[in-house]
Amino acid sequence: MVPNYWLLRATETIEFATLIVAAPAVFLAVGYAGWRGRLPFFQSGRYRIVALLCLAGGFLLMFLGQQTEMYQNAPLWVLHVTSFVFSLLLLATALGCGVHESLRLWTWHRRTSLRK
Repeated sequence: MVPNYWLLRATETIEFATLIVAAPAVFLAVGYAGWRGRLPFFQSGRYRIVALLCLAGGFLLMFLGQQTEMYQNAPLWVLHVTSFVFSLLLLATALGCGVHESLRLWTWHRRTSLRK
């Protein structure tokens, strides 16, 4: 079977755009919105849970996607690429929630530190 080079280029472009553009945008948006308190449906304790769940889900999807060795003309190639892209977005969400939690911990530490 002759490989589809346009399909390979298209999926590599999607993965590259997700890695360079979409993942940092999600990371910054979640971190900034959490820092500003603009996510009213998230209480402060949910950021830790969401960060841990997104981190575990992202690594699980990435691991499962890398374990399957698929030929690029296989019908499941799209599923393989989609799982990798979705895992990158989950990891970016986890990093954004982690930034919020680390900023919260840092401000708590500065408020409660002993002063001489």
